[in-house]
Amino acid sequence: MATKHANLYIDTIACTTRRYLCELADYLCHRGRERVFFSTNYPIVIARQALEQFSEPGLNDEATKFFPSKIARRAFCL
Repeated sequence: MATKHANLYIDTIACTTRRYLCELADYLCHRGRERVFFSTNYPIVIARQALEQFSEPGLNDEATKFFPSKIARRAFCL
């Protein structure tokens, strides 16, 4: 759905990167790398904790270039 509709994004709220489903990690590494927002659900998951585990799901360099900040900047025209 997120790749079909230009204004539809996936949000990772309340979930550290360690807990991403393998399907989400795979989607982030391929055609979904520009469609997933990084979020932390503070105060449940603090940003430092989420970012410390950032490399654990096996995201490739192309995915980490967009995720976590470029997507939000582009979506909100920042």
